[in-house]
Amino acid sequence: MKEMPQGGHRFVGPEELLVEAAERGSIEWISHATVTDAEQIMIARAVMEPGQMHSFHYHHRREEVIYVLEGQLEQWIGEESRILGPGDIAHIPADMIHATFTLDAPVKFLAILSPCQFAGEEVPFMKGVDDQEPWKSHLANRG
Repeated sequence: MKEMPQGGHRFVGPEELLVEAAERGSIEWISHATVTDAEQIMIARAVMEPGQMHSFHYHHRREEVIYVLEGQLEQWIGEESRILGPGDIAHIPADMIHATFTLDAPVKFLAILSPCQFAGEEVPFMKGVDDQEPWKSHLANRG
């Protein structure tokens, strides 16, 4: 069994979560390199306000699962989109461009990404592609 590093987090209370305010809502990191010592699983509980978006981007070498808790959202994976509601899941393969748009009510969802860390390597969390086609046109058509 792997030894835990000194001061490692196996149990985390609500006051220890990493909470980030964002223009589109808030992100509460449940499992993240600064919250737990997880190497493979990163989990965020996100709240997005009506009319907000997490525009077209991808996560290099990380796959993601979106699990909707409350509300509805428009989820894009590549050039395909679907409306998702509570209990719906979207799987996003590593390096796949995707986006999330809210509709007319707040949305709560879990974003589960893997891996959490890359051994001895810094890998950017995400890369936006809004300035590239066809994503630029998809955004323009949303008006």
